[in-house]
Amino acid sequence: MEDNYADYLNIEAGSPVIVMERRGLLADNTPVEYSRSHFLGDTFEFEAEV
Repeated sequence: MEDNYADYLNIEAGSPVIVMERRGLLADNTPVEYSRSHFLGDTFEFEAEV
């Protein structure tokens, strides 16, 4: 699987990347969304607001 992500990102397998997982839940904790994203650290900017 790692080789597939490396191909998509046009990098060598084993190169470091940022992996972000997100889960969306309803008020009763029923899962309705799941995503997993891979980003190159030198091309990605992350900002979080709380």
